Amino acid sequence: MIDPMKSSEASAVTAKYWGDAARGKRAKKYPVHWLGSPLAVRLCVNPRISGVPETGWMKWLKQAVIRKTLESGFVLGCGGGQLERNAARLGLCRQFHGVDISADAIAVARALAEREGFRQFRYESLDANQISLPKSSYDLILVDMSLHHIIKLEHVLDTFREALLPEGWLVLNEFVGPDRFQWTDLQLALATKTIRSLPFRLRRNRDVVWWKSCAKPWVWKAKRWTPERVAQMDPSESVRSSEIPRLVRERFVIREFKEYGGTLLGLILNNIVGNFTDSAEDVKRLVEMAALEAHLIQSGKLRSNYVLIVAQGQ
Repeated sequence: MIDPMKSSEASAVTAKYWGDAARGKRAKKYPVHWLGSPLAVRLCVNPRISGVPETGWMKWLKQAVIRKTLESGFVLGCGGGQLERNAARLGLCRQFHGVDISADAIAVARALAEREGFRQFRYESLDANQISLPKSSYDLILVDMSLHHIIKLEHVLDTFREALLPEGWLVLNEFVGPDRFQWTDLQLALATKTIRSLPFRLRRNRDVVWWKSCAKPWVWKAKRWTPERVAQMDPSESVRSSEIPRLVRERFVIREFKEYGGTLLGLILNNIVGNFTDSAEDVKRLVEMAALEAHLIQSGKLRSNYVLIVAQGQ
């Protein structure tokens, strides 16, 4: 078992995992993560952030919060660089500095930026836990599902605060659910009950590992892996995810805090979301599941596992 605190070994495993992702090694015909489904995002996420199914979080950010084009941006955990390319196309920011732990991912980001005409972007490979940035240098810092992989959250957030220019923006689209994916018993019970209410055509296992989908062709329940198994796959996975909102509030002024769930949907739709189509029946099921989740979060029975945070320095 890899000790996630042994940084060199853990970093190598994490770098390989995300390098493979950037190069498409785990790509499959069917999406398996709920946020990987354009249909689920349109029906279950966008309405809770922007109020409009067709308007995602970055487009909403440009329309409602950061209306002018900023000059200098930073992206943590840039992967293959899609986030900053999309942000530039939307007119959020002209230049970006992207970093990622995976040298392979950085190579992909550089190549695609060059090919698509974003020659002003610059990239480097580094472990974000050791990050150092020039003070008062960035108008915008974007983090999309990367901060929950950081163990030295205080150091990274303090660095962000110092690196932002006056009136600069920190935008986090993040998983803030239980550390190491230790779902609550209530989450598991409600998600499993919902899974078993679905017709078999929607429960086909689309696991990216082909032999797993063959050995277990149907999904029967929501799963909770042990913390050790989660860490073995990726030592950085949700290592301190539940602490993110508190630590951000201690260092920044929150301008927008958008909860968009995933508390049930992430468990229910894992490995089966690709089975849902835009048919009236499937759309109805997704909307109903999203409404149930939203109600349970609003009533305080569940916490939102995913949030969009827009903040500025204090």
